[in-house]
Amino acid sequence: MTNESYLYVSYFAAAVGGITAALLTAALLRPAIRQAFADAMPPLGRFLRRLLPPWLILAVLFAFMATSYMDCSHHSYEDVVNDRLHMEDVTRSQATGMLAFLSVSLLAYGLVLTVALAVSHRKQPEGSGESRSEEL
Repeated sequence: MTNESYLYVSYFAAAVGGITAALLTAALLRPAIRQAFADAMPPLGRFLRRLLPPWLILAVLFAFMATSYMDCSHHSYEDVVNDRLHMEDVTRSQATGMLAFLSVSLLAYGLVLTVALAVSHRKQPEGSGESRSEEL
């Protein structure tokens, strides 16, 4: 594989891998979020469930686009293409950045989810928690 082919393949493979990780994370968390909002604030719960996949995808894409192939020793496209080790390092840096942004976005989403659940449980009547546990 030529260096230029490697550049294209690794660039798009990193994007697809990051988006796939974001969608898998959203799919794994979806049932837990659905259960958390089963009784409380249906419109807000539906909004937060629908917000998770785009939230994670945007975080991954921001990290993906934040990585640059240009640095002090690589000023042109030809310099980048001629240095395969540099391209491999940038690809690893993109993957690391995407995972870091994914982690931070999950923490921020968890904070929003915690606040929303705290507010919804505060607004519930006193007896509603007991009736829910008896149904299970």
